[in-house]
Amino acid sequence: MAKLILNTEDVEEDFFSDCRLLAIGAALPGYTLCWWLNHVCDFDFVREPEMDVCVQEGRTFYKKGGNLFDEVPEVQQELFYFPVYKHSLPYYDSCVLLYTNTVDNKKLMPDVRFADFLMLIPFASYIEPDTNVYNDLIKVPDISWVREIDLEPLKHKRNLIV
Repeated sequence: MAKLILNTEDVEEDFFSDCRLLAIGAALPGYTLCWWLNHVCDFDFVREPEMDVCVQEGRTFYKKGGNLFDEVPEVQQELFYFPVYKHSLPYYDSCVLLYTNTVDNKKLMPDVRFADFLMLIPFASYIEPDTNVYNDLIKVPDISWVREIDLEPLKHKRNLIV
């Protein structure tokens, strides 16, 4: 029987077409940042636990064998869940997603190590002329900085697909 391999390049291209990714620096928990965004920027972010991103990481450690000098390598798999918050767009069949980038000193997007949160805005060419999300974000008092990130060179952008 032949093995079938799922080609995710088309899925990635479709998911990220006309998207804008913003990196946000804020020393806040996710629910507090969402509260600020909901009140200052007129968003309606809601936590969606079923959309949380799970990243599996293997860690090798050596276990002592029966003899003093025997060491047996074992791989232990750890799961890290990164919370995702969702704001449904009223006129589009899509939503703005806010990802927590750091959980237990692990990064969802190691390419963007400096960011605390990542905001993925679909249909950016249609939404941006009506509202400038960047200007709204810098109005939030506890957000230190906001920076737009180019999606093309990112190696781990697959982690953002929910």
